[in-house]
Amino acid sequence: MFDKITIVGMGLLGGSLGMGCRQKRLARKVVGVVRRTSAVEEVLKHNAADEVTLDICEGVASADLVVMAIPMESIPVLARQARAALSRRCIVTDVGSVKGSLVLRMERLLKSTCHYVGGHPMAGSEKSGIAIASPTLFEGSTCILTPTKNSSPTAVRKVRRLWEALGCRVVHLTPRQHDISIALVSHLPHVAASSLVNVLAGSSRDPLSTVKLAGKGFKDTTRIAAASPKLWAGICIENRDAVLRSLEVLREKTSEFAELLKGKDREGLEAFFQKAKDLKDRSN
Repeated sequence: MFDKITIVGMGLLGGSLGMGCRQKRLARKVVGVVRRTSAVEEVLKHNAADEVTLDICEGVASADLVVMAIPMESIPVLARQARAALSRRCIVTDVGSVKGSLVLRMERLLKSTCHYVGGHPMAGSEKSGIAIASPTLFEGSTCILTPTKNSSPTAVRKVRRLWEALGCRVVHLTPRQHDISIALVSHLPHVAASSLVNVLAGSSRDPLSTVKLAGKGFKDTTRIAAASPKLWAGICIENRDAVLRSLEVLREKTSEFAELLKGKDREGLEAFFQKAKDLKDRSN
């Protein structure tokens, strides 16, 4: 499918991408770009790349696909560093979870250099690092591409084929549509999970003992609260407007529930739960 794929950032997503590309032979060569010398051997040990380098310009040279699998704030910075080494036929994509401002910056940065297609595979874990990476991480997940009027149809088609080959269902959204939808199904749930844990922390004299009483429901609901605080602070700031709008909707729903409960409105409470159950059942 590709001659050389370069993956910048070899953590959970980048490492899994490299493993999957090598296992499915989607490229003649997979090159990983890392920040630390200690990571070079770790990437090779996990069979996530054929070659690994600390030099991003060396890594992207002659690549026909570059995947930025790093925190969003670092993507334009490293793309700028690598720009001079990118070939005109190269396609650059990413795995960033906020697309509006990122797509705009990347298109401006690379418009006279190569092709850019925004991407976001909806896969991952509250844990991080190549130690938990897997070549099957993306199987059965959704990958969102955010092409614009500036996107090359050929480049979009090639990026789509990559994610489909890794087992993803690929959908296309505008950057704005992406950010509004992902705020509701990813960013808001993360804030809610962290809020639930913080409620417990502030309401109990011994939160550790209290959390040990929790059943599977609490653990499932709050699992993602264990993810990187630094990463999620950055994500929420990048998608601030959409996250704030989704929080307002959540406040409206919890206020609606509180009023039903105050009034002991059993029929209304059952309707509240039923509406959620119906949509959840249809989505499974």
